[in-house]
Amino acid sequence: MQLAVALHLPIVMVMLMLRSQHRRENIRRIHGLDRVDPATGLINGHVFAERLIRMIARSGRLHHQSAVMLIDLVNSEQIQRDFGRKAADDLPLRVAERLLSTAREIDSAARLSERRFGMLVEGPFSAEDAATLGPRIVARCLMPYKGLHVDCVAQVHVAYAVVPNQGANAQGLLAQLEERLAAAPAAGKRAVFMLGETPATAASRRSRLRKFS
Repeated sequence: MQLAVALHLPIVMVMLMLRSQHRRENIRRIHGLDRVDPATGLINGHVFAERLIRMIARSGRLHHQSAVMLIDLVNSEQIQRDFGRKAADDLPLRVAERLLSTAREIDSAARLSERRFGMLVEGPFSAEDAATLGPRIVARCLMPYKGLHVDCVAQVHVAYAVVPNQGANAQGLLAQLEERLAAAPAAGKRAVFMLGETPATAASRRSRLRKFS
């Protein structure tokens, strides 16, 4: 009996240890779901807003500029008509992959809704840098995706602001960026919009970008 107990006790201890480990992993996984989008693994809107507040404060304290971007997927309905529901459902996942490949380790990419994404670009970051990053995101999303038809690509609109120069209130900035995207014509040729941009400054920015290219 003593031998049986001696053999059985380590087994019971191992089982209890494994059960405890699995329980801790499940708790961490459940807590993580409150902070990430389960489909893409990107942070969610709540975490995005928290990080934006901290980024604005950090940029002001260090006296440099950073950028906040909202990215809308605008051709989901057309993709569904041409390539089916599965392709349309898969497209946001592909956009998330492209955003992650564009972002640096210090940046943050988020999924804010079914067709809207966000990106926080840590400074030092100039207005010219932000002006070139927007078109780069658009171009990356338009590149063909492995396993999908060559014409099944994501068309996105990007609205961005440079902080803290263009505002220090996170919720106010996000609301203005949302309004800017809502005002953009879906079938228009432009895809990148700077907060507070006038037609004259837009023309000047496009001229500078052509010189860089």
